[in-house]
Amino acid sequence: FGLYTKITGGQRIDLFGARVDQLPLIWTRLVDAGFESGHAYGKSLRTVKSCVGQTWCRYGVQDSVRMAIDLELRY
Repeated sequence: FGLYTKITGGQRIDLFGARVDQLPLIWTRLVDAGFESGHAYGKSLRTVKSCVGQTWCRYGVQDSVRMAIDLELRY
C-alpha cells in the first residue's frame, strides 16, 4: 500500500497515506496478521505512566509501578 508508518510513544502504530477505498482491505490484512483494531479517541485507558514510587524514591508512599502494571494488564 506504500503507507508511511510511525510507532508512537503511546504504544500505537500509525499508518498514513491510505486512500479511503483501501481501508477495508488494510483492516482485513491487519486482523488476519493478528493485530487488534483500536480507536484513536474515546473513553479508554491509554499509555500508563507512573513515578518510581516507594520502590525507588524516598518520598514515595505507594508502589506506583505495581499499580501502573496492574492498570495496563487490566485494560
